[in-house]
Amino acid sequence: MFGEKYFATRERLSDVVSGILELAKENNVDTIGRLCRDVLDEGLATPFLFVVCGEVNAGKSTLLNALFAENICKVNVLPETDRVIWYKYGEERRDFEVTSLLLERFTPVEFLKDFNLVDTPGTNSVEKSHQEISERFIPVADLLLFVFPVSNPWGAATWDFLCRQSNDVLHKVVFLLQQCDQREPEDIPVILNHLRDLALKRIGMIPPVFPVSAKMAYEGKRSMPFGEEKRRKSGIIEIEDFISKSICESPARKNMLQRLRRAASGVMQDVEEKIEIQTRAIESDGRLLEEVEREIDNMRGQMVRKHSQSLGGIGEVFQLETREAAKLLGKRLRVVPSLKRIVNGEDTAIRMEGIIQDRLQAAVETATAHDCSDMIRLCCAHWETLREKISSTMGIEIESVEKIEQRLSQSQAKFVRRMGRASSQCIGNLRIRGVLDLALRQRNASLRLVMILSLLLLIAAGTCGVIDIPWVPLILLSTALLCAGVLVVLTVHSGREIVHDYRDRLFNSGDNFASALRADYEEGLRLFFRDYANGLELVRKYLVTKKTALQPRLQRWNGLFLALKAIEQEIS
Repeated sequence: MFGEKYFATRERLSDVVSGILELAKENNVDTIGRLCRDVLDEGLATPFLFVVCGEVNAGKSTLLNALFAENICKVNVLPETDRVIWYKYGEERRDFEVTSLLLERFTPVEFLKDFNLVDTPGTNSVEKSHQEISERFIPVADLLLFVFPVSNPWGAATWDFLCRQSNDVLHKVVFLLQQCDQREPEDIPVILNHLRDLALKRIGMIPPVFPVSAKMAYEGKRSMPFGEEKRRKSGIIEIEDFISKSICESPARKNMLQRLRRAASGVMQDVEEKIEIQTRAIESDGRLLEEVEREIDNMRGQMVRKHSQSLGGIGEVFQLETREAAKLLGKRLRVVPSLKRIVNGEDTAIRMEGIIQDRLQAAVETATAHDCSDMIRLCCAHWETLREKISSTMGIEIESVEKIEQRLSQSQAKFVRRMGRASSQCIGNLRIRGVLDLALRQRNASLRLVMILSLLLLIAAGTCGVIDIPWVPLILLSTALLCAGVLVVLTVHSGREIVHDYRDRLFNSGDNFASALRADYEEGLRLFFRDYANGLELVRKYLVTKKTALQPRLQRWNGLFLALKAIEQEIS
């Protein structure tokens, strides 16, 4: 089909403009008055208008049939066209009589969507009004095909008609020497030269001139691919190339494409500004969120530094609990309780560790709960200010202070439980119980040996007394009493040593306990403020949604911009 390059460019421009209009709508950019879809369709879809002029029986209808390889115009040896016929595209075949001299003929032939044809009765028609109607199409025609019969290309009516046209019209004129198959090939160049000379004399210029046999061209096209030779000899190929070039280089059509492109570029600039505004707003909101997150992180750091004293206080509590535990151990290591456990079994190490764990866990949980209460008050005050800032800046409502306080109360409970478990684990990691247990087993072994010896001496003294051995029972009894005294002294002395060693070991482990607890404390603070920062999840989702919605529009804008630039290069 003619002008494929132009129509391809037009189609791309139409697609690009459709994309621009859609993008403009999504970004609330007003296009009214600059780039309207209805005006766009009307401008881009305006068909090319070919007007065929010439004398009666010059072969105008045959030429149109040959150009488009469709039998749309009736052909006869007698004048077939008795009125001006305007061929247009229609879903169904129908004729609409505009006047008695002008007929609109709608035909379901695809090329008529892009090309309208005007077939005239002839410049020498007896109806003078035919010429008047034909002249109405002349100014708006894209191409004027003047058909001259090879038998008589000098008809006065056609030349008189040409002489009345303006220079603007004459620049759209093409001469077609029709029915060339009816003359010898060597005659054609002579006739063409005469035709050019006459044109120079009568209208002051020489339009493009093509010899053609429309009948041969039509037959060749209809019998393709076997009719290629006939089509080539008919001269229609040169005419088709000229028409295609004329379509692609038409100033009027290029201007229309340029106007549409410029209008589209203007809308693209407005869309770019809107996208830039949205991008800056998102970036500003993102910076605000980063600033808030830094504030929360700084608050956490301040809490770590401020409440590190709490860990020091826990160290003091540890020392105090150590003294109390040493006193309690001293009571458990007295003579009578010690002797009872030798018989009943030793569980002092386990009990002492449990006591210390319970006491320190309670102390750590109390200190942690107090710290969290301070942090909740601080965070709620901070959230109130933050909520107003986000509402005024982003226009969204985040969680209320009451919900944040409820969230942080739950975090407080988890923090307290975490620190309680950590303190118990830290006591276990000190391995005090193992040392105490070992010392108690060694002590009990020694005490048990002395106790058994005392009992054996008593038994021996009793036995000797029964069998009435002089002086021996007294000696054995004295020795047994001496062993019992040693047992008491050994119990008291070893108990004091164990208590003293136990107290010293606990005292020396205080720093280790506090250090081990510090990592858990800082991790608990991190989780506490993480829960606080989770209140900003709505803001994060808002920013992600805005970015997600903007990114495809930005990519589409870039694609449309590049496509519009490529079209600009094609039509410049």
